[in-house]
Amino acid sequence: PSCAQTGAPMTLVRNGWQVLPVQDFVTHCWREPFHEFMDSLRHAYDVNVVKPNLFICAFSLFQGDVSDIEQALGQSIPQAPFVKALRSAERYVVVRNRMEDLYTRAWCLVEYIYAKKFGFYKDKVLITGPNDFSDSQTTCTQIRASNEEDRLKIFKFIMDEGGPSVIDPQISEFRAFDARFGSPV
Repeated sequence: PSCAQTGAPMTLVRNGWQVLPVQDFVTHCWREPFHEFMDSLRHAYDVNVVKPNLFICAFSLFQGDVSDIEQALGQSIPQAPFVKALRSAERYVVVRNRMEDLYTRAWCLVEYIYAKKFGFYKDKVLITGPNDFSDSQTTCTQIRASNEEDRLKIFKFIMDEGGPSVIDPQISEFRAFDARFGSPV
């Protein structure tokens, strides 16, 4: 609703119509309870005196009807706003949740693949949130997306990037990471 009222993404309005540099790119699943998402972010940054500028797609991209979102995502994966924001970020932040495995979602896998391409994996990754899917055996070929066209486009992209033999072992590591004990990724 706030995007429709202002004609702009929530973050742009909140930041006084200034585009701020992306410090941390946050990947998350839209299906998580909002309060849990916020708790996970607080946990990730509670020791930081100065909080970084975050790119969170739900706040940084215009949220309107389906055609608005399709237009923002575009036809080309390399030109998607997620990829552009991630390219300029300093760190990749994975916010897991208890409702849905982040890496069954198509766009989350795209973000992961580009995070790896841009050199974030492993040294510039922060993982937070519950690891309820640590034992999940789903493969990157079982992705879901709200839009079937996106799912097919991303499926092809995943296969071109090496498919399950390359991506699945790394995703398993992200799933199993235990933020409580600081297990390394």
